[in-house]
Amino acid sequence: MTAKTCSFADFDSRITVFDGSCAELICRDGSSEGCAGDSVLPAIVSWLSTSRTKYLILVHAYSSFSDAGNFAMTISSDTVSNNVAAGETPCDI
Repeated sequence: MTAKTCSFADFDSRITVFDGSCAELICRDGSSEGCAGDSVLPAIVSWLSTSRTKYLILVHAYSSFSDAGNFAMTISSDTVSNNVAAGETPCDI
């Protein structure tokens, strides 16, 4: 699956994907990468989904030094890849 804020984000966004119970969330993936052809403000993340699994998707500011803002998110199931950059801890929020 893919979640992205490519159509609109007015802040430096990051997306983190979780599953599991609210008491024991498990981080599955995260990304702060910009969308192709856009500035660094939008983010995109893809992960291998499992049938009948509920995912919680958190859109948040890239760092604690930046403010959150407005965004539009699109979710699709058309591609699978890992957008985590080398050396990045995907779930460090």
